[in-house]
Amino acid sequence: MDIGAMRHRITIQKSATTIDAVGNHISSWSDFYSCWAEVNKASGREYGVNPETITEDTLVFKIRWCSKVSALNSKEYRIIFNGAVYNITAPPDDIKYQHEQYKITATLEVHHVR
Repeated sequence: MDIGAMRHRITIQKSATTIDAVGNHISSWSDFYSCWAEVNKASGREYGVNPETITEDTLVFKIRWCSKVSALNSKEYRIIFNGAVYNITAPPDDIKYQHEQYKITATLEVHHVR
């Protein structure tokens, strides 16, 4: 494991649903875990028609192993990196089952503005 390559700070957020006084269900995100990560681009593509071209980037985040992160899933968690939101697309991979590193694959969340 190359600790020196883990030079990017990421925040993992967890989704929570609360009920307000009127009974409305409100979804919100709260910080769950923050750590240093090695970040690499796994793939990327552009699609759409001019003037609206949408970029879809998939990144791989490698972080140090910890039991807290083993519960990550694509429905309840997301990653904040460089001010952008990345949706986790696969459960964390305990690389070679050695309990040293996790590999998390996530795709940039795209907001359509019109």
